[in-house]
Amino acid sequence: MADNVAAQDIKNFHLDARVLYRRLVRDSGRGIVITMQGIALWMFLEGVGFPNLVRKILKTHEMVPINLLLVYTNRTNVLTKVNGTVFGPFAVAFDDIIQDVSGMSFTELNVLPLVQDMHEGQTYPEQAAPAVDAPSAYSSVLPNHTTLDKDERLPETKRAIFCTFTREYAVQQKELETFLERSFGEGCVEKITMQQVPDNEYPSWETIVFHSEIPVLAIMQGKATASISVNGKHVWAGSLEWNGYES
Repeated sequence: MADNVAAQDIKNFHLDARVLYRRLVRDSGRGIVITMQGIALWMFLEGVGFPNLVRKILKTHEMVPINLLLVYTNRTNVLTKVNGTVFGPFAVAFDDIIQDVSGMSFTELNVLPLVQDMHEGQTYPEQAAPAVDAPSAYSSVLPNHTTLDKDERLPETKRAIFCTFTREYAVQQKELETFLERSFGEGCVEKITMQQVPDNEYPSWETIVFHSEIPVLAIMQGKATASISVNGKHVWAGSLEWNGYES
């Protein structure tokens, strides 16, 4: 941020964001840094087709309908914009609120930027190693998946993928479910069906049904098959529609 831009000017420019930030960190006890990152994400979304999103959030308690696929497919740009906003204007605009809540300045918090894990597409603070049960950075700022009425839901074939892997590097059900929830939010998985094998063998395939088609679209990217890595284990995914299961 240029030296000739006064801190008060930055605070005035981000007035709505300051009101929302104060409400979340002081009145609701939300995390200082993750809230900054969340508001920075919402400001990014304002620039890609959701105008005045922060102001709308201030005025309503209803869930804002943002498709998670939009964030996922733009994740590299999202990280760049969120980090730039947090360490640029927000470090100045929110600094007095941070000191009011924590007794420390933003600089004293020693915050490091979010980076994307190249193996699994996850997002973590730069200094933190990925924990097995760590929540998705996206799920921290976006609503959890909600269960629709039966009549409103898409057929399972549109919400499911078929996964295969080698028995030498088998992926356990809990391991896969944890990976998917880190990627697409807690509660994204409706059910997982594993291949039934004897106790001394490992399964080589499984079917995952999600509550919505968003994870399927994000994983498959319009292709018949896609490769994903679960804790370093190679997994091939295929859409049930592409595999002839569509009714």
